[in-house]
Amino acid sequence: MEKEKSEDEAISCISNLMRYTDENHVITGEDICSAMADIYGIEAERRGIYRDIDEIKLFLLLRKKFQWKKQKK
Repeated sequence: MEKEKSEDEAISCISNLMRYTDENHVITGEDICSAMADIYGIEAERRGIYRDIDEIKLFLLLRKKFQWKKQKK
């Protein structure tokens, strides 16, 4: 159950980042926490948000790396 909650938080985090930010409109970890609580009813901590962002960046990096290896073959 805890892993499922963590995955939901990560998905909600990236959803908020994509919806409300770009290079000209940044959002803080506290703002993300507030939005997640208001929109999704998920209570999150700022440090947890940063961990989720790191996990998402790692996932995207690995996905890109494996897609590149597939194309190279």
